[in-house]
Amino acid sequence: MVWGILMLICGFLAITLPLASGIGVAIVIGWVLLISGVWHLLFGFRSGSGIGGFLWQLLLAIVYGAAGLMTLLYPLAGLAWLTLVLATFLLIEALSSLFSISTSVAG
Repeated sequence: MVWGILMLICGFLAITLPLASGIGVAIVIGWVLLISGVWHLLFGFRSGSGIGGFLWQLLLAIVYGAAGLMTLLYPLAGLAWLTLVLATFLLIEALSSLFSISTSVAG
């Protein structure tokens, strides 16, 4: 019951304060990216897939860590970046769906 009331209050605040809730989401995603970068670094040392696997995990750790750090340091720019990444992802997904439909109809 208390959890439901708390979620209702948080939802109401998110609707009434969209900029603050967007920045809060950007900060949470920044932390998730930063932690993911650390995990990729640790997994790179533990993986037994040779130097190629280690280098790939190291590259992923650097990218995730940098993206998380930049999102945490500049949350407003991180919010804009997340919007652009999501829009690009949805556009690519829509185009790939259209391409797969057109090839299945033609074939």
